[in-house]
Amino acid sequence: MSKKTNTVIFVIVGTIVNVILSMIFAVAFSLLALSIMPEDFGATFSVVTFTFFAGAILGMFLYQKIANFVFEKFNLEDKLDPIFTSRKFKKKKNYD
Repeated sequence: MSKKTNTVIFVIVGTIVNVILSMIFAVAFSLLALSIMPEDFGATFSVVTFTFFAGAILGMFLYQKIANFVFEKFNLEDKLDPIFTSRKFKKKKNYD
């Protein structure tokens, strides 16, 4: 497979893992908050909203750590194309 294909597969799988992790943390935090909170709608809505965002942020943070670990463990630097390249520092190809 080419580097571009490997990169697309890595990004798609990474996105799926990120969404799953974020959903797991958001649901877990929300259930924990709902079990602790009294049944006041205003407070419950605010806490569930906060726990949703906290779960999403924690999911993204954990995904970043997992992706860096996988990237280093399996030495993916030479198997994947860089996703973001800087035009300013783009290497010039030598055609000699």
